[in-house]
Amino acid sequence: MFEYGDPLRREPQVEGAQVPFSHREIAHVALRILGPEKMWGGELRVEGPTPEGMERLLDWAGQNSGRRLPGYIIDEPDGSVSYHVSRLPRRVTIPVPPEEEFLTAVQAAQDTIRKQGLACSLRIEAMSDKEEFRVILGLEEGYFESRRKDLLQQIDDFTLTSVQEVKDVFLQRLGNPADWGIDLDSATSVSALREILDSVSMSRLHSVKEVLAELSKEFNVTPCTIYSVAPEYTYREPAVRIVAPDTEANLEKLVLLAARFHQARFSLERLHTGEAFNIEILADSDNTAAKFG
Repeated sequence: MFEYGDPLRREPQVEGAQVPFSHREIAHVALRILGPEKMWGGELRVEGPTPEGMERLLDWAGQNSGRRLPGYIIDEPDGSVSYHVSRLPRRVTIPVPPEEEFLTAVQAAQDTIRKQGLACSLRIEAMSDKEEFRVILGLEEGYFESRRKDLLQQIDDFTLTSVQEVKDVFLQRLGNPADWGIDLDSATSVSALREILDSVSMSRLHSVKEVLAELSKEFNVTPCTIYSVAPEYTYREPAVRIVAPDTEANLEKLVLLAARFHQARFSLERLHTGEAFNIEILADSDNTAAKFG
């Protein structure tokens, strides 16, 4: 068993940090590990809707209650749809809300869904007897698309005003243009570069099949959808829930997989100890708390 929360390897607190964190290198991948925090999980299960219908219910529940719902949706084998909310560290500078806030948010969502005439049960998760961890791993390399849009914005607000500046930033943040099927050298003006950048999507979606090909049979892999709702935004991403024996070798496999998928972070919960972590891959992280590392 690998002791993720070993206090002997945790770094001293620094001014402004609200969440314990440490820096590690696992499988030669540089990481910042946020946590441990006390794990809490609540699961809503609804009879009747499709996963897409569940998304609409959660949108309405979040807007109606004014509370944030950070979780993921699973289309269950019995025909029901579940929504699991977890208490996780998300940023070094943002304290994790107490368990009561998550419980209140989930109960409010349950009440809202029931008012639609749907059967909706709520289960609060207990610690497991099995020495296992659970990981939620996104499948979309969404940060390249975000960086592309940031680059367009820098052109539009005249932060970047020359062809060479745009090319330099592209190489630094997005890599080789040929990997995206574009030729920046053909552009002779900033406006021409903008047209090229505006014509391409840099969102790459991996598949559950790829995950299964990388992991051994002891990894239990379930397709899911990350779906976080707040009054001011909604975030959606195809993902997988992975449950596996809590060993260092298994963690290394997941770190390598996340790095290959260019995931900025993934959550990890140790189901038998009640600890929750957020593992950031520094090469891909957009965490504004990078000043701590």
